[in-house]
Amino acid sequence: MSRIVMHIGPAPGRRFTPRWRACVLLLAILTQPALVAADVVTDWNIVVADLVGPRFGGPQQQARVRAMVQIAVHDALNAINPRYERYTSIGAAAPDASPDAAVAAAARRTLLELLAQCRTRR
Repeated sequence: MSRIVMHIGPAPGRRFTPRWRACVLLLAILTQPALVAADVVTDWNIVVADLVGPRFGGPQQQARVRAMVQIAVHDALNAINPRYERYTSIGAAAPDASPDAAVAAAARRTLLELLAQCRTRR
């Protein structure tokens, strides 16, 4: 069975020319997966990850807290633009409400309530 080997680059003993460098760079950029755009949900996921670790016990408790925050965020966004079934019974929001503000309010409120419960148990 023959093996095909593909050599990408200048011939041995030769250097990359500016044109060759530009082609290789363009090829590298075009073949990369699309970059993920960060948004407010991603930002709050980072906040939750930083907050959950030292305060909520073991992995099971931490996963529970993260799930509760994500459910609150989901329902807050879904109250503005109803597309999916809700997990909680929050009412509909104004159609012109800010999704960023809804996510921040839902995540913040959930985390504060869980932190308050955590403090009363100790």
